Amino acid sequence: MSVFLTLEQAEASREMARRWAEEHRDEFEFPRLEAAHGEILLGRVAEGMLEESHVGSARKPVAIGRYRLGEGSVEELMRKVERVFADRFQSMDGFEAWHAFQCGADEFLWISFVRDRSVAEEADERVFHLLDEVLRDFKLERKSAARGDLIISRARSELLEPAHT
Repeated sequence: MSVFLTLEQAEASREMARRWAEEHRDEFEFPRLEAAHGEILLGRVAEGMLEESHVGSARKPVAIGRYRLGEGSVEELMRKVERVFADRFQSMDGFEAWHAFQCGADEFLWISFVRDRSVAEEADERVFHLLDEVLRDFKLERKSAARGDLIISRARSELLEPAHT
């Protein structure tokens, strides 16, 4: 996952990554995933996310979900998330970051990072509650989900500014 300030920066990075993967395709086995490009509509980040992560250092759990709306618009959904949930999730012990990206007219990606496994389950429960109960009217369909660990990261201070709808 890469986050940039401008579309041009994102496109240049995507091209650089594509070229690198093409040059090294015989060295690695890359799974084919459907790409999701979009704009961050909402996000909150703790200062700890600015610290660089390196191979071999402590890993931060990551959860990613891709959803399709059956009713309403992504913008309406994000306004409700911001009003009901955004600051509560950020105040959770162990919170590191979360971002919601619009990736199509009726789809969004939800990505959350927490400090360690001890708080990952609570974060998952909060997101499940939000999606299942608070956002029920949007008739969300989960298209895909992935869990893993953040291994390498670099971030700039601009990331600390909350994204709003």
